[in-house]
Amino acid sequence: MENYRYIIAIALTLAVIIGWNQLQTALGLVPEEPLMQPAAVSENATNSAAPVLAPADAALNPAAGNQTRLNAGASLQLDAAPELPQGRAVSVTTPLYQAEFNSTGGILTSFTLARYAKTLTDDSPFPIVNSSAAPAAPMGLLLNESPTWKIGSWSSQSESLNLSDGQSGELQFVWEYSGIRLTRTLTFHADSYLIDEAVHIENLSGQALSFTLGYSMKTGDLVGDGGDGRNFNKIGFLTANHKFDFEQDEDELLAGVQNAAVLWGSVQSNFFMAAVITDSPSAFKALLNDGVYGITLNGPKLTLPSNSPIDTKVQYFLGPKVRKDLEAAPADLKDAMDYGWFWFIAEPMIMFLTWIYQYVGNYGVAIIILTVLIKIALWPLSRKSYKSMEKMRQLQPMIKKIQEKYKDDRQMASQETMRLYKTYKINPAGGCMPLLLQIPVFIGLYQGLLNAVELRHAPFIEYLPFTDITWLADLSSRDPFYITPIIMGVCMFIQQKMSPPMGDPTQAKIMLFMPVVFTILFAGFPSGLVVYWLVNLLFSLGQQYLTMRNTRNGKGDKKGDNAVSQKPKPAPKNKNSDVPA
Repeated sequence: MENYRYIIAIALTLAVIIGWNQLQTALGLVPEEPLMQPAAVSENATNSAAPVLAPADAALNPAAGNQTRLNAGASLQLDAAPELPQGRAVSVTTPLYQAEFNSTGGILTSFTLARYAKTLTDDSPFPIVNSSAAPAAPMGLLLNESPTWKIGSWSSQSESLNLSDGQSGELQFVWEYSGIRLTRTLTFHADSYLIDEAVHIENLSGQALSFTLGYSMKTGDLVGDGGDGRNFNKIGFLTANHKFDFEQDEDELLAGVQNAAVLWGSVQSNFFMAAVITDSPSAFKALLNDGVYGITLNGPKLTLPSNSPIDTKVQYFLGPKVRKDLEAAPADLKDAMDYGWFWFIAEPMIMFLTWIYQYVGNYGVAIIILTVLIKIALWPLSRKSYKSMEKMRQLQPMIKKIQEKYKDDRQMASQETMRLYKTYKINPAGGCMPLLLQIPVFIGLYQGLLNAVELRHAPFIEYLPFTDITWLADLSSRDPFYITPIIMGVCMFIQQKMSPPMGDPTQAKIMLFMPVVFTILFAGFPSGLVVYWLVNLLFSLGQQYLTMRNTRNGKGDKKGDNAVSQKPKPAPKNKNSDVPA
């Protein structure tokens, strides 16, 4: 029982070692059963006959002749071998991104971020929509879930836009088909990743029509080189009751997933996102096909009287997951910043890191400052913990004597040991509190570093000293040479040597192995997190050394700090005990 503190520490350690994914599920960091359910999704578009909108009456009966109603039961469609439609390219350039649209359908054929690079070694703009996703028609409109860019006639008089700070501009695309005129007006802002769309629909057919209007988004890989296996492409959405959910399992996405009513849907990674935000709850479908992630949001059924137009609105967000930009977006798009169960710790820590960065200009230095401030906040508890550890170290000769005397009676040995603790007013679990408080801080910072785009490609010590070899050039990914994890393991070993020796040889061996386990575990963690834990250990070593020295020299600042070094008051002895009763 004298080793409660170590047993708890081992249990907490093993909880981390078992696997981060399991820990996330156990703590509720990810939903065990996602809200999305598999959907029957077709991979091939069905356009064998010229489709038209159905009249609003007669139970939506199809028109006569060889014309058929637009398929209202179709699922998200991606051609097996899609091709870009014929049309004129229209580009939009802003300080934040460069985009290109096709005049046929107004579909997005490319979208690259000007301020974010693909990799550390490739400084070309990061692509949200690339050549592999373009043929799947990102930002294409669907009527009754059929692609408008494949039918009817599209035209556009808009010219390319080149927007400077503070400017806005519009592109307009017009579709005419079977008595319907649809006008898409896309509005771009130089200082925002949001794109506004207004859809104006006119019915020139002479009869009322009923239909649904859908919006799509298609992207390729949004991960890039960040995360070292902890950054994933995923489908995320916010339900009508404002609950964020996501799916990143490729098997589920290959089969297709859906949700009945969402406020927005997105394709995203830890750092980037392409989202569609509708003005009313919409049916959501998603599919992964040939490396292309596709989503559609299909709105409620609309009835369009003859010669009476309808206007609808939608917004798109294509860009990095920067908090201020997401907070400025509608429909709680900020919920895409998913920091897991300890979000209430992760969010303020990242915000505070960003604030410190404004003054120091280096996120590695900001992490060190944050670590120091956390250590100062926990200083009283840590000091109490180290005092308890030093007192236990001083009691080891007595404990060893008890264990030798009662080596054949472990129950009596435990009772006498607890009596010894009680006599000298020592709590054997007193050293656990700082560790317990560090666990949520550690997990919160872990989630923050993995999801804060500010730390993507953010350098600390960009090159190994006296060389041109890239080292800690990206705090969101691991240390490429494992230098910081190894130093951290050495510090843990030194800290163990400074701690009270274990009475049980088996437990002593287990604790001696812990620095090796932690070194291996931290080798794959973001280097920013390793820097935090390493600095935390260095300060802990210093604090532990000073506390132990003061305790040994009788310099405690409170009565009872040096209780072990002082002789306890005489007390009657139990005839079967080696310590006072």
